[in-house]
Amino acid sequence: MQCFLIAGNAPGMDTLTSMRAFARVAETKNFTRAAKGLKLSPAMVTKHVQNLEQRIGTRLVNRSTRQLSLTEAGAAYYERCVQLLADIEDAEEAAGSLGALPRGHLRISAPMFFGVAEVRPIIQEFMRKYPDISVDFLVSNRNIDLIEEGRDLAVRIAAQGLPPSLIARRLATSRLMVSAAPGYLKRAGVPRAPAELAGHRCLAPNLFRWNDDWTFRRGGRTETVKVSLCLQSNNNELLSEAAADGVGITIHPSFNLWRHLASGRLVTLLDDWSAGEVGIFALYPSRKFLPAKTRLLIDFIAAAFPLGPAHDPWFERIRAGGKWPRR
Repeated sequence: MQCFLIAGNAPGMDTLTSMRAFARVAETKNFTRAAKGLKLSPAMVTKHVQNLEQRIGTRLVNRSTRQLSLTEAGAAYYERCVQLLADIEDAEEAAGSLGALPRGHLRISAPMFFGVAEVRPIIQEFMRKYPDISVDFLVSNRNIDLIEEGRDLAVRIAAQGLPPSLIARRLATSRLMVSAAPGYLKRAGVPRAPAELAGHRCLAPNLFRWNDDWTFRRGGRTETVKVSLCLQSNNNELLSEAAADGVGITIHPSFNLWRHLASGRLVTLLDDWSAGEVGIFALYPSRKFLPAKTRLLIDFIAAAFPLGPAHDPWFERIRAGGKWPRR
C-alpha cells in the first residue's frame, strides 16, 4: 500500500495564527516571551512555528539551549510575514471603515502619574469618538518592552536614551522647574542662586537622572550643587504634594507642577537658570507596518498637544491661569 503525505496545515492549525506566532518569536527571540504576548502556551507557539516549517518545507528558526536565531529563509519569510499581516489588518480596517467607524483593540502604556493625569483624558475622548475601538491601558513606571509585551504604543517621558529599535514621535516638551511652598520659603528663606540650595531640605524623583546632584545652566555657565535630600520617591504626585505641603524644595517637570503653581500652592525658584527639560514621546514598533488604528491613535494624541513638540504646554497653562493653550 502506498501512502501519500499532502503538504498543508497540521490539524487545528490556522496559517495566519501560525504566521503571527512566528513573527512574535522572530521579534522577541524567545518562545516563552512570544507566548506571553500572544496569550498562548510556549508549547502551542512552538507547534505553530513547526506547522509553518512543515508547510514551507524548510527550517525557519535555529534553536539551541541558549539562544534562538532565524535561518536565512526564516529572515526572508519574517519580512514577508510582517508585511502580509499588516496588509491584512489594514484591509480589514479599511473594509470596516466603509460602513462603520474604525474598530479593533489597542494595547498602550504610559507612566503612572502622566498616564492618569494627562493621557487618560485623551484616551477617553478617543474612545468616545471611535466607540468600536477598545483599549487596554497599562500605567506603569517601568520601561515597557513593546514587542515582548505586545503593546501597540507607549507614551514615554525621557531626556535621552530612547530605544533605537522603536520609532519615537515627540509630542511636547516639559521643562524642569524648581519650586517650593510659600510657607516653607517663609520659614527657611528663598535661595537666590543654585549654591544656596545646599542649605535647604530637598525632594527629588528617582525616575530620571536626578539624585542629590542638581545641575543648572545660564548662558554658557554650568553649576552643579549637591543638595540634601529629605525625600525621594518614584511617585511624582507624592513628591509634588509633599512640596506643596511645605516639606521642602523640589525639582520636577512642569507637567507635574502646573496645577500647584497655577493655584499658588507652589512658587518657582531660580527662574533665570535652566534645570533642563524632558521630552514627551509616542513610541511604536515600526512606521512601515503600522496598523491604521495605531496611526489613528498616534495622530489623535499628537493633536491634543496643539503647540507642537518643541513647546511646553504645561508652562503655558501656568501663564494662562490653568487653561489649555491654543495655537
